[in-house]
Amino acid sequence: MNQILLPKEVELLLDSVEGTTHELEPDSPHRPISLVGEERIVRGRLPGLEVIAEAFARVLRADLTRHLGRNVGVTVAGVGTEKLSPYFNRIEHPSSIHLFRMPPLPGQAALVCPPIMVDAVVEASFGGSPLRRTRKRTTGREFTAIENRLMAKAAAVMLEAFKEAWAPLYPIECVYVRAEYNPLTVSLGTASDSAMVIAIGLELDPTTAPISICLPSALLGPIKEKLGSGAMRTSTLDRDHRTEERIRGKILAAKVNVAAELASGRIKVRDFLQLTPGLILPLGTPANAPATILVEGAPKFEATIGEHHGSRAAKVLRRR
Repeated sequence: MNQILLPKEVELLLDSVEGTTHELEPDSPHRPISLVGEERIVRGRLPGLEVIAEAFARVLRADLTRHLGRNVGVTVAGVGTEKLSPYFNRIEHPSSIHLFRMPPLPGQAALVCPPIMVDAVVEASFGGSPLRRTRKRTTGREFTAIENRLMAKAAAVMLEAFKEAWAPLYPIECVYVRAEYNPLTVSLGTASDSAMVIAIGLELDPTTAPISICLPSALLGPIKEKLGSGAMRTSTLDRDHRTEERIRGKILAAKVNVAAELASGRIKVRDFLQLTPGLILPLGTPANAPATILVEGAPKFEATIGEHHGSRAAKVLRRR
């Protein structure tokens, strides 16, 4: 075996003994990495992820309100770095944990909903009071099939909103993988790996339910520079019209009450008390006068009343 060292190898050994470091050549295409510190992959604040979190809250507010049929307040409680082990150790058991992928990014992420969130969703789905149900929950009780099914639907709404929040910065897909209920069985990496956690507060009067999305550092590694760019504070997310168009579409699809008023008048109480079947009640409106179209009780149009396909109908003449 050849035991002769090359001159360059001797130089490196001498440098290590003397405590000096060997600098890379300026034109070297390589860059140093740390194999022992996973937290180095994504470090510090990520302005881009904070903007995504705010966009997620805006979209989720509208989507959950529509899905649950009641007003839902959504706020960003924080965006920060945590170790995976302590994060999952403090999650209550059981919790509704939904694992999903974010292609083209590698690995999996987790949407975590504690029991109080499950209770609030179930009560809201059936028109009850979230406060009444959360007081009755038995600690440690497993979720029922109905609870799991309702939470799966709610999770689908949340993931769709999360996907939309990413679109202007880095389009992704949110592909559902499976649900877990024991946080200690969830594996998104090693115990020492770090992750970015987006904490969200949901307000379903009178209940406040926290949820969180755990994004492992390895998943965000390929786009860390884009997320860490200070320019993301003025990202195109702020100029994006997706949310505006969604709200406009939902308003245009909303239904309003419409009524046709043929005539109206005023009578004394004594005359009202003497009303009997067959009695003629003059209203003081000309027989050929158009009817008034009321929209949510407010007069908006004048119309003639007739028949259309066997049903009463109104033909609009003019706006009032």
